Amino acid sequence: MGKEEIFSKFNIKDYNNELEKIIEKKAFSEDAKNLLLSMFYKIENAYDDYKKIKSIEKTKKEELEQLLKTIENDCNSIELVKPKIKEETVLKDKKFIAIYEEKKIIAYQNEKSIYYGLCNLQQPKYKVKTSLKIIDKVLEKAMNEGLWINKAEIIRDFDGWSWNIEKNDIDNYIYNLIYQNFSIILGENKLNKWLNNNGYFGGIEKNIDKKIYKIICRILLQEYITVNSDIKNEIDIKIKKFREQLSNMEDKKVYLENLAEKKKENTKLIRQIDNLLSNLNELKEEFIKVNKELDDDNKIFSLSDFVEIKQAHRNKLIKEIDEYSQSMKPAVFVEKKEFIKDSIEILSSAEDLTTQRKSLIDLQKEILKIFSERIGKIETKKEIYDMIYKLRYYKEIYLNEHEQIKDIKELKKYIENVEKKLLTIACNFKVLNIISNTIEENFRVMEEIFNTNVIDLEDIILEFKKENEKILLNIYEDENLNRCIEYDKIEDLNVKYNKKFKLFI
Repeated sequence: MGKEEIFSKFNIKDYNNELEKIIEKKAFSEDAKNLLLSMFYKIENAYDDYKKIKSIEKTKKEELEQLLKTIENDCNSIELVKPKIKEETVLKDKKFIAIYEEKKIIAYQNEKSIYYGLCNLQQPKYKVKTSLKIIDKVLEKAMNEGLWINKAEIIRDFDGWSWNIEKNDIDNYIYNLIYQNFSIILGENKLNKWLNNNGYFGGIEKNIDKKIYKIICRILLQEYITVNSDIKNEIDIKIKKFREQLSNMEDKKVYLENLAEKKKENTKLIRQIDNLLSNLNELKEEFIKVNKELDDDNKIFSLSDFVEIKQAHRNKLIKEIDEYSQSMKPAVFVEKKEFIKDSIEILSSAEDLTTQRKSLIDLQKEILKIFSERIGKIETKKEIYDMIYKLRYYKEIYLNEHEQIKDIKELKKYIENVEKKLLTIACNFKVLNIISNTIEENFRVMEEIFNTNVIDLEDIILEFKKENEKILLNIYEDENLNRCIEYDKIEDLNVKYNKKFKLFI
């Protein structure tokens, strides 16, 4: 039992009582109140299994207190809608509507729908800042959609007794997959840290591999464009601008000469502004002259406002001079040119939806490489346990409506290599009992064992039997038979027949 669990025994808090106190102050209907209590009960019961399956750090206490805070501070109204009555006019194809300004949820009469709405009301949300502005809104949408899909998982896929992925309730497979990929790349703690930093999700390019970043941008642009066709024009304009910039940079000598000329021009304009600001009579004359040329709606109110405008223009010119100076540096020149090329590559592939599945698979190959690298750095048994759970969970994620990662033909080899590496280390660390002394055979049997839906893998008990010239493997969860697998043979079996034993030592 960990320190957090031991400590919690001495700090028992009646969260249900806290919830009742909060909802009594709200103008919720009795049905809404009952659904909230039922939802809270289900989450409280399911959380330990949820935490185990995902191997996450966040405690039940943190999760429940965040939920209470959301209900208390972010939700003032819950409108329950009966399916097939208001569905087409209100919810359309959604499970809920969350209205942030009104702190209101419109939801179906079930716990899932209300919880989806609460997750969507929760603050803060991710605010993304990258070096390519068009990517900001695309990545921001993906992260926030993925965030609430991930949060809703506890009530969607767990009922307190089992883990069963409700794929039909996952609104967007790509956003969920990308969010889970980010969770692997960056780690749960870093994602939470960014979220708690007023949601600011900045410096992404510097925190992940460049190849992975480009693939993610390409995937999300392709996904975004399917429902927001207006972005096509913005992408075309951006590509044209980048190509012009790249063309200008091809002749480095001419490019640098142009920058030097712009610096001179800005310096000249700054001198003119300084002279104007230092001479009151000329300043007044210029103010009158400029105002005469403006229509009534745009006239400058006072001389002091005119001075502010001139000073702002001066500051802008100084900033541009600094940017030109930076751009003239050899390292910055190379970096900028590379950025423009990468941007053209990313944006040019946005409309080619035929490549989306390939891009998703290419991304998972990179994610599996990350798994492999981290497995190679394992030093403790706890890290092995965590990695076994994380890898099992990852394999169950849906790539699309029909395919889970574990079933993707193009990924089979990559998954197998990672699993072999992990299971070999687990056996060497004496975390797992060795089934067969032949490495390939040991992996073949272990792979099937780990494909069970048993929540706590440490509860797995195995038993091998001979029957009609076949070998039967009974997999128990505690004393209950979970699954039976039949083999023609298992080479160099390292365990005894008709004797139950634990998978984990």
